[in-house]
This record gives sequence, C-alpha cells and structure tokens, in this order.
Amino acid sequence: MNNLGKRLKERREQLKYSLKEVSVKTGITDSRLCRIENGQYPCQAGDLKQLGILYNLPVISLFLDAGFLDKKDIEIYQHVFSDVSELDDEEREQIQWLISHLAKKKGTGK
Repeated sequence: MNNLGKRLKERREQLKYSLKEVSVKTGITDSRLCRIENGQYPCQAGDLKQLGILYNLPVISLFLDAGFLDKKDIEIYQHVFSDVSELDDEEREQIQWLISHLAKKKGTGK
C-alpha cells in the first residue's frame, strides 16, 4: 500500500464510510477505490479531487502525495499569489485578463 492509498483508506475509515458509500457519493467504483487504497491502481486527478472534497482533506496535499505537484510548484504559486487575498474581485479579474492576454501573445493561452 502506498502512502496516498493508506492515507485515503485511513480517512475513509475515520469517517466510517464503506467502499460502497464512497462509490455512491463520488461515482468511483468500489473496486477501483479498493485498488487505489491498496496501491494497485493510480488515482486520477479528478478522482483524487472528489475524494479530497468528500473526506474534507486539502486537495493540494493529496496532489503532492500523488506526485501531480511537487513542492517547487507550490512555492512558485505561493510567491506569485502571496498578496492576492488583498485584491477585490474586480482586481483579480483584471489580473486574470492580463495573464490570459500575455499567454495568448505567446501562443500558449486558451
């Protein structure tokens, strides 16, 4: 069992959820969830997000455990967005527009 699978299983058991209950709440089959918990099947990002929400676990830390992110990714975002909480919604929209505009100019934006 890998660390992520162990963590997910422990949290599910803490919450007293059966595999079937989690399956009903998330749409993840109980057999796939069992394989994820036992480290026999890689957890997909979408599944991990659903489990994090259901289990009330920080999705970012789950993504770190799964290897979808590394600490360097987080450090970069923390640095870039360190004061974003000081901005209002309109200011955040302006920043997002600028980021999107610059990305389009580079040919990488949506």
